[in-house]
Amino acid sequence: DGFRFSVQSLQKWQNVFATTTVEEKLKKYKLGGRADIIFAGTTILIEVMKMYGFNEVIISSKGVRFGVARFLLGASDKFSFSGNS
Repeated sequence: DGFRFSVQSLQKWQNVFATTTVEEKLKKYKLGGRADIIFAGTTILIEVMKMYGFNEVIISSKGVRFGVARFLLGASDKFSFSGNS
């Protein structure tokens, strides 16, 4: 479960989110309660990926708590990140 995003694809979304209003994000992208923070979140994620050399990230549609729970229960082998190192 999840969506794969490269830094480049996230940067394209960042540009989209930077140029749309909260109302447009709600209607066009159906972001719900995240429409007002999606630009900031995308920007933070891009910078963290650059900092750690990640080329790609998998974003779960089930949320952070689900990912943390899977990691803590030993399912971390299902998660993979490809970096520059």
